[in-house]
Amino acid sequence: MRRLTWLATINHSNAAPYSCWNHVISELGFPYASRLTWVFNGTLAIGSLMLLPTPYAVGAYLQTRLGTVAMGFGFVTCLALSALGMLGLKQDFLHGPYIFMRFLKIHLAVADVFLLGWLVAVTLFTIIFYRRWKDPAARPMAQVGILC
Repeated sequence: MRRLTWLATINHSNAAPYSCWNHVISELGFPYASRLTWVFNGTLAIGSLMLLPTPYAVGAYLQTRLGTVAMGFGFVTCLALSALGMLGLKQDFLHGPYIFMRFLKIHLAVADVFLLGWLVAVTLFTIIFYRRWKDPAARPMAQVGILC
């Protein structure tokens, strides 16, 4: 039943409002789901690029090989998230024919890069901060990383 609900929500003729309990977040950026999908997609495209200095700053501060690797994964994830937003913006602004399976296949591949890359980046940063447990600033970072 959940799959049927998900497929129905990306059809613009369905008047069901978005619910975080019944839908995934990326449904907000699907073409023709709403007149305002460009806001969601634009925020992803621009906001993720503005996030790029964060993994760089943390990796540069830590000055370890593992920190450099985590910084690299953080960069890739920010770029993948921006690509997700641009993929939706392209559809919003060009108004090309919407071919669901082709769009979904590309969307899922880029989303997988983002999600798996972010998991690796957070895990590596958490390990680094956990190793520095005696540093009072590292404790809350490690705790938040473990919760994530």
